[in-house]
Amino acid sequence: SGFPVSAAGNTLAINGQTITVAEACNGVRMGFAVTLVCYALAFAMPLRNGMRLLILLFSPVAALFCNVVRTIPTVLIYGYCPPSYGDAFHDYSGWAMLPLAFALLYLLVRLLRWAHVPVQRFTLASQ
Repeated sequence: SGFPVSAAGNTLAINGQTITVAEACNGVRMGFAVTLVCYALAFAMPLRNGMRLLILLFSPVAALFCNVVRTIPTVLIYGYCPPSYGDAFHDYSGWAMLPLAFALLYLLVRLLRWAHVPVQRFTLASQ
């Protein structure tokens, strides 16, 4: 049960509605913000330098994932709801993507710790 969406250039068509993906919402700004979140996470925790580099290299993947998570519901809301709902969702979901990116990266660190990959510089007594 897919949704009939067609793409042409920077426009999407769904349910008879044409949605233009403007430069302001194409994810580049969010990519920079997610990179800053990655940088803050990488240097706020006592991680090994290799793990810090992995987090920084993972930041474009996290930004892309967050942008897809944000774009799909936004297009569906613009296609099937009044435009004011789409505008509101677009604005608020942008702010929700930063905690999502932070949680995604934190879960990556936790997953690697669970797999016994040495991610921290020092082993704490409580571990």
